[in-house]
Amino acid sequence: MRRLLKAGAKVTINTDNMVFSRTDLANEHAQLMALGVTREQLWQCTLNAADAAFCDEETRQWLKAKLAAETE
Repeated sequence: MRRLLKAGAKVTINTDNMVFSRTDLANEHAQLMALGVTREQLWQCTLNAADAAFCDEETRQWLKAKLAAETE
């Protein structure tokens, strides 16, 4: 994953079925950080996910604004 991120790939982190897989994004982030993925890389994955979201452009812009507010 780190190599993909360094190469500029649009990596996202997802949990499709939290009940079946018994995980959530917090757990996935912790696991990835244990493997050496940085907070900055995780944040980039979150921004990538917003760009790739299955929604209209207005909703995407709202989501990205909410994420931008998190960095202030």
